Amino acid sequence: MKKNKIYLILFLSVIISCISYSQNVVINEIMSSNSNTFKDNNGNYSDWIEIYNNSDIPVNLNGYGLTDDDLLPFKWVFPNVILGANQFLTVFASGVSNISDFQNLHTNFKVSKSGEPITLTAPQGTIIDHMVSTVIPPDVSLGRQPDGSASWFYFSNGEATPGASNNNAAGTSGLTTPPVFSVNGGFYSGSITLSLLLSSPQTTIYYTTNGSEPTEQSKVYTSSITLTKTTVVRAKAVQAGKLPSKIITHTYLINERNNLPVISISTDSANFFDENIGIYVTGPIANPPNPSDPDKRANYWQNWERPIHIEMFEPNGTLGFSIDAGIKIRGGYSREYLQKSFAIFARGQYGYNEIKYKIFPDLDIDKFQSIVLRNSGQDWNSTMFRDGMMESLVEKTGLDVRVYRPAVVFLDGEYWGIFNIREKENEHYLASHHGVDPDNVTRLELEGEPQQGDPSEYIAMYNFINNNDMSNTSNYEYIKTKMDVNNFISYMVSEIYFNNVDWPGSNIKFWKSNTPYGKWRWILYDTDFGFGLYDNSSTGEPRDGYKHQTLDFATTANGSSWPNPPWSTVLLRKLLDNLEFRTNFINTFADYSNTYFIPQNVVDKINKMKSVIEPEIPFHLEKWHTYKVENYKLYPETVSEWYDNVQKMVDFANNRLPYIRNNYVTKFNLGGASNVTLLNNQPNKGNIKINSVLVDEVSWSGVYFNNIPITIEAIPALGYKFTGWNGASASSSSTITITLSNDVNLTANFELITNTNFSVSGKINYDNNSLNLLQNVTVKLTPSSGGNSITATTDANGSFNFNNVVSGNYNLTATSNTQILPNPINATD
Repeated sequence: MKKNKIYLILFLSVIISCISYSQNVVINEIMSSNSNTFKDNNGNYSDWIEIYNNSDIPVNLNGYGLTDDDLLPFKWVFPNVILGANQFLTVFASGVSNISDFQNLHTNFKVSKSGEPITLTAPQGTIIDHMVSTVIPPDVSLGRQPDGSASWFYFSNGEATPGASNNNAAGTSGLTTPPVFSVNGGFYSGSITLSLLLSSPQTTIYYTTNGSEPTEQSKVYTSSITLTKTTVVRAKAVQAGKLPSKIITHTYLINERNNLPVISISTDSANFFDENIGIYVTGPIANPPNPSDPDKRANYWQNWERPIHIEMFEPNGTLGFSIDAGIKIRGGYSREYLQKSFAIFARGQYGYNEIKYKIFPDLDIDKFQSIVLRNSGQDWNSTMFRDGMMESLVEKTGLDVRVYRPAVVFLDGEYWGIFNIREKENEHYLASHHGVDPDNVTRLELEGEPQQGDPSEYIAMYNFINNNDMSNTSNYEYIKTKMDVNNFISYMVSEIYFNNVDWPGSNIKFWKSNTPYGKWRWILYDTDFGFGLYDNSSTGEPRDGYKHQTLDFATTANGSSWPNPPWSTVLLRKLLDNLEFRTNFINTFADYSNTYFIPQNVVDKINKMKSVIEPEIPFHLEKWHTYKVENYKLYPETVSEWYDNVQKMVDFANNRLPYIRNNYVTKFNLGGASNVTLLNNQPNKGNIKINSVLVDEVSWSGVYFNNIPITIEAIPALGYKFTGWNGASASSSSTITITLSNDVNLTANFELITNTNFSVSGKINYDNNSLNLLQNVTVKLTPSSGGNSITATTDANGSFNFNNVVSGNYNLTATSNTQILPNPINATD
């Protein structure tokens, strides 16, 4: 994005400079990765830039520009602040502008950890100072010494001086060049010989082979290293008068399987296993692990983060990413298992703000601030993919789900078994999937407990639903302005089908964007109790969890404190009093039961996921199969037991629908369900849509509930027209609504049209009388059945016109300033 940059490469690649040192005001010091050096007024460790007045005369900085973009010299502008003679001013580059507090100025940009130009510009446009930054290590600043001079030095170990003189600080002239590895990390057969190459004879290389960070007490490299087993090699170079080099890390996977991606985590072992600071162990005061009765004094229950290096290798040996990051233990009661889940964080304090890699091949996202390495939660060692399977079943519904990808993890070179790579359902997930500002969302869980933001809006909506008659149309219309009702219905329908009985009083998260059009949405996650997890356990329960009346369970007014306390069922229970909501809810389940939840579709997905990890399961169980809690055995010890657990999911898929469908029938007194058969002998001429399901088959059948109206629409292809229905309806209308009492058959008829010269015109306006018609809005007309779109632009009156439009059904969207206008849009023709 940045262009016309001036790069001056000095000896040893030190940074630098200045356009004119005769100027009085200069950029004097900068820190681009501040993890614990200097807090801002908000208590955060923000990047910072120090400005110095190298003169005996005060300077008014009003109108001066500070930027990290050569094309936007006034990206951030100083307020009316006076910089005294020979004085220093620290400006926090936090990314959130603040110009009202002169003592705590914040820019609207951050300083890139990978290096970018920082420019100071006078109000009339003259460049006062221009600094080209290279990568600066965490908690190291780069500053002039003496102040205002042309000489730049690195200041570390508490030598950085924000807001003060650099003249007496102990600086170094540069960074030591990192060692070069003769062999890159990856998969290898047999032993390998590794050499570490020096940058100069004055350089000493220190290295480790146990995952820990090398120090000057580590081994000194003197000759090549022979590796015969999987090993993490970490090395750094040290040279007198310079800062040590960054640590270089390579994992050598020797004689290892490559059926799955491999994640290698390396860290000092104390970070995991030290009794006092280790995040993986019980610690000095807690009781031994017990999933039935956890002792939350244990180290692994604390919100501790430790530094790691993490690498990802694709099965073909390609290195996906290799970064320094932070790690925490993740999860609920699954923390008690020997194999624990991890949350990985890319943070500026480690030198990387994000993982820049397309971790999930089918997901169009290639930057992640955090990911989860999940032990499969309550499904640990049972199937190792239960939650991933359920979330993937409904990933095309528009629900917020986390993509799943299995991988093998090595910890400091030791095999650590199968994990599920998952997205972390935080503000960055919402930004990636919905384009919202991650700092301007409210994220809540359970009864409205805040993870981010103010819960008052949700609590007000909850109370309104709980205390008002939701059968009243105006009350329900009001709730539709606060809640994404379709999302809520999809969420509830899915959880109920899954038979997730660790819900709805647990594992529930929801969010909204803090904008005028933001509505509450629910995130599907941690569904491990679903699909009959505990059927046929040592409690003697039969393998018939598919019979569970989960709709009743999710709407009862007097459930137990866990897992369905009364507060957790209020929203669904009360909204079902409304006819429109109830009809939508029932029809959504019917649509899903005829698509996503078709037994064969579900079984196919189970078998596909099973086949991916199947070759690795024997090795995973060999690592972890000995885990038991007292005499209660839940986890498989053999591969045959694992197969049995997978078969339990298949049994659930094959048997669930009749029971849960009957739960709907009895709950709502529907009088049964009927088959709907749709026939279309001319699929090239058009399609049929029933409720939300688009049918493109010659013959299609589905099951829908009696006494519930369903909508069926004939959608002609471009150049064709609908001519009428045969069967249960003889209507000539392309859209019909029918209410079932028995099985029905319908045939849609299409024919070629000859007159294609139609004109379409209209006006665009928000569905809000307080807003005016919009000019220069781009209106797009897209055939419902697919094909090329045509566009037009509104005039001063908000009017648009299309000529020579082929007859058919179209979707209309309106875009202003590159943003799709909020629904509902009102188009009149």
